[in-house]
Amino acid sequence: MSVVPLPLPESICHYLIAGVIRTTPMLIVQLQPGPQRILLGNAASFGLTAEAGELAELLIGADPGFNGVLLETMQIGSGRPCAVHQVAEAGLRYVLLFDRTEIHAQLQRSQQMANETELARRALQLRWDRLHQAHQALNEEVEAAHARQGLQRQMVHQLAHEFGTPISAVLGQIQSLIGAANLDASALHGLHNARRGVEHLHQLVESVLDQARLQSHQFELCPVRCDLASLFDDFRALFHSVATERGLQWQVSLEPAIPPSVQVDSLRLRQIIYNLLNNAFKFTRQGQVAMRAVWARDRLTVSVSDTGRGMNPAQLARLFEPFSRHDLNVTGTGLGLSISQNVLLHMDSSLVVDSEPGEGSRFSFEIGAPAAEVEDAEDGSGLRALIIDDDADMIELIQQMLLRHHWTVASATAWAEAMARQRQAPDIILIDLSLGIESGLDAIAKARVQWPSAAIVAMSADRSLHQQSRSRELGAMAFLGKPFAEADLLACLPHSSAPHGVADPQRRAAM
Repeated sequence: MSVVPLPLPESICHYLIAGVIRTTPMLIVQLQPGPQRILLGNAASFGLTAEAGELAELLIGADPGFNGVLLETMQIGSGRPCAVHQVAEAGLRYVLLFDRTEIHAQLQRSQQMANETELARRALQLRWDRLHQAHQALNEEVEAAHARQGLQRQMVHQLAHEFGTPISAVLGQIQSLIGAANLDASALHGLHNARRGVEHLHQLVESVLDQARLQSHQFELCPVRCDLASLFDDFRALFHSVATERGLQWQVSLEPAIPPSVQVDSLRLRQIIYNLLNNAFKFTRQGQVAMRAVWARDRLTVSVSDTGRGMNPAQLARLFEPFSRHDLNVTGTGLGLSISQNVLLHMDSSLVVDSEPGEGSRFSFEIGAPAAEVEDAEDGSGLRALIIDDDADMIELIQQMLLRHHWTVASATAWAEAMARQRQAPDIILIDLSLGIESGLDAIAKARVQWPSAAIVAMSADRSLHQQSRSRELGAMAFLGKPFAEADLLACLPHSSAPHGVADPQRRAAM
């Protein structure tokens, strides 16, 4: 239903008009007919002259008969912002200007807010673009770092192989000669000196490689079964000649409670002890050097003490800095103690030092070393071994070790050569992981298919967990790190009492 508006009483109309005039500043101008005149309001407040003559020029082109809003918002000079309306009736034309200051301010605030929002959006977009660019740059840097890490890992692996293999062969041959009969004292003394020199070279190489591993976050611990008595007897013999030459007392003591074998990273343990003993003998000219080992509740404590010159607080403060040497007259790289401390930190331990100038020094550390099961090496009579290694000296060394225990030994420098020579299935296959142009891992996989019952032992100077796990995934039952002693090799061999070509299950599980 439509509503027909009724005419308002004149009094109400006047009241409404008066209210609008009071609350809303306005200007009403009659343009035509006749001369232009102001009917209501102050022209100056809207930026016009007294006669508002500017309106005629502003409205040129507007339809004289139009009724409604000509301009929503207009501002003349410094006058009020206003809306411009036109009323045309019976030949008369009126222009009405209504104040729009508040609305104009609101519009300006809205526009300002819109502008600020746009600026904020652009700033956010800029930050986002920069963040995206930074993320891309970070991804590229991570990829580059991974590539560098891969190259570093490859370099360390290659260097470990290039140095470790010949050092292993030389140490093994020297040890074999030392164990031979009918050697006079002079020859034996020379062999011990040669062995100590090669051992020093080996530890120096390991220190340099470990420094690279630590810097590239590739350092790993590889616990294995370790015969502590043999290890300490080896150190007793290794430093016997230098102690004799200098007239030093050289004491090695092991507590009776030490088990025959413990589970520990034997390479790192040997490295730490060697560095401590090497320093002790290096700085001790008279008196004694002593090493003591105590084992209790799966913890091994080793101490090395000397009656050397000792150290002052300033020297102690720099003791574990890489390449730090507190006496330039004494040879050395300054890496030994730094590497030893870093290795012990990875073992949740650290070196404890007690030293005074003129009173000598005492270094000690404590590490986890749980007792490990011990199995006696058995005679290899009737068992066949196959060695695959591209280094002739290593092949000869391993052959000598196995022949002493009555194994039948065949050897090859590559997988194809092994296939051509080996007519019968071997009981054990020892495969070096770096076979020149051929991958030892590929050889392990092929050997597992060709002789599924054979026990496979991977050999490498790179003892990383990655190498060990990959070789085991492909079928190796054990891993033998170079250089190794004869006892280490024998610990990997299957029992003669086991079925043909099958390693003892308990031994396999322990490895």
